[in-house]
Amino acid sequence: MAAPVGVTVAILTVTGTWNEFMLINILTSSDALKSLPVGVQKFAGALSSDFGKQFAALVIGLVPMLVFYLFFRKEITKGVAAGAVKG
Repeated sequence: MAAPVGVTVAILTVTGTWNEFMLINILTSSDALKSLPVGVQKFAGALSSDFGKQFAALVIGLVPMLVFYLFFRKEITKGVAAGAVKG
């Protein structure tokens, strides 16, 4: 009964780490080590933004999470349902 909840916590941890912005932006100095959200932010300028590059980077970043969800959708559903039941 605890396995679906544990899998859901693991999945949420992976997606939270994947979308991390501030910690990676502060701790890394090399552009090669920065994550996708930091790279997308680099396309935004003070006076103008290159929306084409931003959206392309966001779609590229969405693909791994979409594949991850497709593999673990049953576990996600079980974990959400198990966590929502009072008792």
